[in-house]
Amino acid sequence: RLKGEAADVAAFCAKHRSVSPEMRARLEAIDAAAVPRAAAADAAPIERYGEFRIVRQLDEGGMGSVFLAVQESLRREVALKVLRPELSDSANAAERFRREAFAVARLRHPNIVSVIAVGEERGVRYLAMELVPGRTLDDVLADAVARGGTIAADRALRWARDLATALECAHAEGIIHR
Repeated sequence: RLKGEAADVAAFCAKHRSVSPEMRARLEAIDAAAVPRAAAADAAPIERYGEFRIVRQLDEGGMGSVFLAVQESLRREVALKVLRPELSDSANAAERFRREAFAVARLRHPNIVSVIAVGEERGVRYLAMELVPGRTLDDVLADAVARGGTIAADRALRWARDLATALECAHAEGIIHR
């Protein structure tokens, strides 16, 4: 539903007969409160969050959008994660966003981005993080498929090792990446 796709709670509950009345009520409440993604995308983002000026959108996920931004006090580019507008009134979403910021800020590892700042602008929560330039894993894999090739085993193993050591760091701090 957060992706703007239609949700049929009745059909879901009919398909999954084990859904309790309480869970059905929660699903109906989520469905009623959700704003379609298209409507949220039409709303222009705030151009500035604290000292961070938006340059352009980089990506979008379930909890928020990530923008390339400039931290004007230090004249550096950052990744700015902004909580989705349709979640701004959700105390649960705001708390998850806050916990994410504090959890990531505790971590120190070369394969985990650093948190620069956390804040709120006109009721919209944001998280500024170190910007890691380069291509996404999705892009690299799509290029390999488009060329009819694969990723070399030694390269894939290095990526897996790097991911595993980053996850190990997070797990050592009691953080589980979802």
